[in-house]
Amino acid sequence: MVFGTIFSALAAIALGASCLAATKDAVCFLQGVQCVLLAASSVFLHVYASLPVLLLCALRNFLAAKDRFGVKNLVWFLPALIVPALLVNNRGAIGLLPVLASAEISLFALSRDAKTVKVGVAVNLALWAAYGFLI
Repeated sequence: MVFGTIFSALAAIALGASCLAATKDAVCFLQGVQCVLLAASSVFLHVYASLPVLLLCALRNFLAAKDRFGVKNLVWFLPALIVPALLVNNRGAIGLLPVLASAEISLFALSRDAKTVKVGVAVNLALWAAYGFLI
């Protein structure tokens, strides 16, 4: 459990750093690092349901950091992120907030502008904060 908490704290640091990054590549790379760290945290905390989504999100962010995430990728990423989330949703309408957050950040990842991606991160954080508050 201690390692899970440590990886989670490191993920929070990566998130903060991504908000301060100057370029889109750096924002997306740090977001990818955050997802990898959260995946590691999930393993140590025995929360395996989140692993596929976190690993897909890491891949999406690393591709976006290299300007290799385009509409063609979005076409298969969105269903791969959304369908499993809908299948395991046990929170009703509130449980749709993480689904919306995953779709939203994927759309913002298409942008080449750092400020636009940061807006996407802010909206994503707001959706997750609302989810965390409401559950």
